[in-house]
Amino acid sequence: MPELEKVTERGVEVPPITGSIAVSFLRVIFGCYFIVTLVVTCVQLFAQYQEAEQRVDQEISAMQLTFGRGIADAMWRFQDDVLGGILAGAVQVPVVVGVVVEDGSAQRVRAVGTIKLGDGRIVQVNATGAEQPMEKKTHLFDRIFSKQFPIVYVDGGGKSRIIGRWTVFSNQRLIFKQVEYSFYLTLINSIVKTAALWFIFLYTIRRWLGRPLTHLSAFVKNLQLDTVGERVFELKTQGRHELHFLADSLNAMLAKLKRSVAEKKDLVRSLQNKQDELLELNQSLESRVLERTSELKDVSAFNEVILQSTSAPVAVYAASGRCVLANEAFATLVGATKEVLLTQNFHQIVSWRESGLLGDALAALKLQTPLHREVKMVTSFGKHLWVEYHIIPTYLKGEDHLLLQLVDLTERKRQEDELRQIAFHDALTKLPNRRLLHDRLERAVRSSKRLKNYGAVLFLDLNKFKQLNDTHGHDVGDALLVEVAHRLQNSVRDCDTVARLGGDEFVVLLEDLGEDLTNAAERAELVADKLRAALSAEYVLGEIHHFGSASIGIKVMGGVDKDDPDQIIKDADAAMYLAKKNMGSGVAFGVR
Repeated sequence: MPELEKVTERGVEVPPITGSIAVSFLRVIFGCYFIVTLVVTCVQLFAQYQEAEQRVDQEISAMQLTFGRGIADAMWRFQDDVLGGILAGAVQVPVVVGVVVEDGSAQRVRAVGTIKLGDGRIVQVNATGAEQPMEKKTHLFDRIFSKQFPIVYVDGGGKSRIIGRWTVFSNQRLIFKQVEYSFYLTLINSIVKTAALWFIFLYTIRRWLGRPLTHLSAFVKNLQLDTVGERVFELKTQGRHELHFLADSLNAMLAKLKRSVAEKKDLVRSLQNKQDELLELNQSLESRVLERTSELKDVSAFNEVILQSTSAPVAVYAASGRCVLANEAFATLVGATKEVLLTQNFHQIVSWRESGLLGDALAALKLQTPLHREVKMVTSFGKHLWVEYHIIPTYLKGEDHLLLQLVDLTERKRQEDELRQIAFHDALTKLPNRRLLHDRLERAVRSSKRLKNYGAVLFLDLNKFKQLNDTHGHDVGDALLVEVAHRLQNSVRDCDTVARLGGDEFVVLLEDLGEDLTNAAERAELVADKLRAALSAEYVLGEIHHFGSASIGIKVMGGVDKDDPDQIIKDADAAMYLAKKNMGSGVAFGVR
């Protein structure tokens, strides 16, 4: 098919037609046909070759009957001339190229024709036994092959003896010559049939498929958008087949396209009118946007002034972590300058990560939800703070930002700690007071019941304290109480509680003394003796040297008994008075 020129339609370049579907279709069909024919022909020729090879093998095998007995007799009687004549007759067989006779020790006795030696060399042996080397052929059908027969001599008594062997050599070229004519005939037959079918199919496909498609292509090429639908495509062939349905579908599509073009023109006119209206509206919107942008810039500048001048510590961070704004109050609170803060990135601030502020900041960015929390932290500038932070996600200059506001809670937390200290500790000795002791005693009772073990309460009263206080004054008495508290704390475990009830009365709460009541009482008594020894040592109170002692009452508690904290203290107090009454300075147990 001739190549059609390039067509340009409304600026769109259409590639030229460079091939025929009919020819391509034909190439595929005959390509497959040729491959199948070639495979079948090869199989046929291979079968013929195999048949010829079997026939040659049968002819060589038949030589055992024809020449075997004569070779055996000649060998037995050492008739070399007779043997040579037999071998000369054997090589005259059309399928034979050479014969070798060997004795029982595999020594060659006689050879004629073309033979293959044990080392692979091929030689030509003449009637006198002279060898002439032959060039080794490498052709496809020039391979030497052989078949070997035993030489069996049968004597007059009918006894058989194997006296040697003889080998017949043949050449594949002889086999090929038998099928050569058939090969060429089959090949020519296949080529002729293929060529004939090629031209028949070429004419038929071009006639019934190629020409109609060419006419259809030329019709489509000459279509114009403005005149689409005015002409119809007619297929000039006999009967009706698939191409007629294609032509009908093309004509129906062109009719629809004609209606669509008309509707498109109406739509274009409508859109043109709408475009004019949109241009007017766009100009109005641009004017309003410029006006609004100017107002927003003023508002943004005003907000920045407010943030910079407010007394509340405020900073603004970009989503990347970079600080973009910080007021003076924020810089003062964290112990830095605004210039230094603007160089920071919160991803690199250790205090943000350790206090949880970094995690909340990232969560607020991800969830776009305000977060707040109270934390104790050490700023990157070494300042210890209690703060309440408020993290507010915001949108600034087209990007996500965080507004961070801090409320300084440091002073309030300090005052709360002081109030807590006053409420639960003795102001002089800093020991737990009666209220905190009662709380810990309740907890120890519950633990003792749950674990089914014992504890003890030691109630201590200082002897001669009133005399010292009255003689040397309250300052010396207070110094003695502080020293007593110090000695008591150094004499018990960290898990035990030393409390001051008031005046010169102290209480020691011992927990986890074991599951055996007697053993628990003994351990409590050992602690009491240790406390008495510590309190009996000399006190150096400025220039005053004082020796004191203490009376101690012990109340063992716990196990499965239902102990009441108030009653436990009362029992320990009663035991202390018993010790003071009986020994003046000693240890006594309360009711168990």
